[in-house]
Amino acid sequence: MQKMETLAHFSGEFEDLSSTYLSINKGFHAYVSGDYKNAKIHFEKVIACESLRDKLCGHEVLRAYIVTLGKIQDSKALIQAENTVYSLINNSKIEDVSKGYLLEGLGRAHANFNTEESQKFFRLAFKHMDEARKQPDFLTIRYIQLTRSYLDLYKKSTSDPNKLMSVAIPALNDAEKYGFVRHKSQILNLINK
Repeated sequence: MQKMETLAHFSGEFEDLSSTYLSINKGFHAYVSGDYKNAKIHFEKVIACESLRDKLCGHEVLRAYIVTLGKIQDSKALIQAENTVYSLINNSKIEDVSKGYLLEGLGRAHANFNTEESQKFFRLAFKHMDEARKQPDFLTIRYIQLTRSYLDLYKKSTSDPNKLMSVAIPALNDAEKYGFVRHKSQILNLINK
């Protein structure tokens, strides 16, 4: 409900609230379906709404947009999105969890271009996520998602099961504790591939 209220408040840049909501839904539907070219189109409509950029729903869309850019290997748009993330991180008061979430998106996107750059973003993401974990209202799913994404990259650089497990165990424990069955299964699949 809070996201809807935020969208209602900032929907002046769109014809109406329903077009904003529709673009978000169509973008995420295309994203989850693997139709990244279509997802990009819808996410760009939402990202054009600058007043959403500092809101949580704007961060969700921006992260998915960034991952989408990596999937379709649009390096030019990725550089622009990266600049947007740096601007958000440096010039706004967004929480560490959102900073980590956005940086995780950059890590995933850059994994399609440059693993060293990807590693850099993941390190920064974990730094912010570690700070965020100290807060009582921390969204544990964000840490689990970050770890899952990192393991996907990390697995390409090491075959040592002990190293993989050392990264995975804290997230697996949290996934078990909080009932994130799908994420637990995905992490286990990454380790056992």
